[in-house]
Amino acid sequence: MSVTTKFYDNYIKDNTEISLKEVAESFDSAANYPSNLKKLPNHQERFIDWLKGLPSGLNFALYNGEILELGKKSGYLTDKEDAKKEATVIKNYYPSLSMAFIRAFKKNGINWY
Repeated sequence: MSVTTKFYDNYIKDNTEISLKEVAESFDSAANYPSNLKKLPNHQERFIDWLKGLPSGLNFALYNGEILELGKKSGYLTDKEDAKKEATVIKNYYPSLSMAFIRAFKKNGINWY
């Protein structure tokens, strides 16, 4: 498991005020309605879209500056990174966050879709 993977796994534990089961249930009730299933048929893409809506009970970085600070905390970024690497961190933030949740759901036997 990479350092970044471990970081995100711990990050969701530390910043989720509700149980994983409640996260999955909230996602299901808010994102798995017929027109959204058509618009976003891929489960992970739909979960990412839902995370971007700032669901209650989750306290995650929202702004690019906050995301870059997380990149530094994870050890992936330094203070002297170029704009291209910073853009990559921002682009990969929600997919990485969603994968950490998906790993946690699977590890705990929680059906998330």
